[in-house]
Amino acid sequence: MIQVSFVGTISNVLLNGLGPVARLLSAVTSLQNIMFMAVALSFLGLEAASFSTEIWHFYLTRGVLFGAGASFAFYVALSIVPQWFDKRRGIALGISSTGTCIGAFSLPFIMTTVNSCLGGAWSYRVQGFIVLVVGLISSHATYLGLSPAQGSALISIVSGMSFVGNLVSGITADHIGHINTMMLYCTLCALSCVIWIAADSFKTLVAFCVLAGFFGGAFIALTPSVTYVITGAKRFESGLSLFLLITVISMFGPNVSSAFEQSLHARPYLSYEIFTAAGYFAGAAVLALIKIVKTNSLFSKI
Repeated sequence: MIQVSFVGTISNVLLNGLGPVARLLSAVTSLQNIMFMAVALSFLGLEAASFSTEIWHFYLTRGVLFGAGASFAFYVALSIVPQWFDKRRGIALGISSTGTCIGAFSLPFIMTTVNSCLGGAWSYRVQGFIVLVVGLISSHATYLGLSPAQGSALISIVSGMSFVGNLVSGITADHIGHINTMMLYCTLCALSCVIWIAADSFKTLVAFCVLAGFFGGAFIALTPSVTYVITGAKRFESGLSLFLLITVISMFGPNVSSAFEQSLHARPYLSYEIFTAAGYFAGAAVLALIKIVKTNSLFSKI
């Protein structure tokens, strides 16, 4: 279990950890060329993963190659929008971030069907070709005894609500301030974890996914603008790269939770639920501290 979880951890660590590398590349080449590199690395990582037979193969393919490609694409997406918008920066970021929600909404159903009909290897190959084509154009459920289709539905519900949440958070940020909106969404997302902790059926999980999906989407949508507010235009790209590098620490959350899960005698997934709620509450607290330091007030519009 822990060994498998490190595949996603490696990918997520590189996703944010290679932000400074992408920043350096942007100084010597165009964002278009970086995007081509991102697509190539992501495609090769997924296709190579389909031929993997040992866990370390997945570390190198789905972890390193795909993670590096995703990092470069993520950097391009986050850095380019704030530089083109001023008045309506929030809604522009909300619209741009909904693309990930659309993909995450549809892919679970597609991949569940492909995995059932063709097997795991072809799931990676199909994903690889989806990344190639689209790129060039640009849990718990099992424990409760739910079916794979219901598990896929929960993922899609989160993604669909993130789509809506991203747009609403952008509009809200333009009216009440970007840091204020992020603080509000982090707090409400943490509170929604109470439903997750109490979830014992498909209906309660759906309720949690609706709330967590809606309020959790602000992190992706507003991260660039919050960074922009804090650093200013001149230091924005460097600040964003530093932020992505620091957040590497959070990528080890699932591994820490897995270790607690195996050592404690609590019911399954409780450590994940508590860890998620605590993380969002801590994020809201840090944002409040930044706001007080920057404006000397907790109630200012920023």
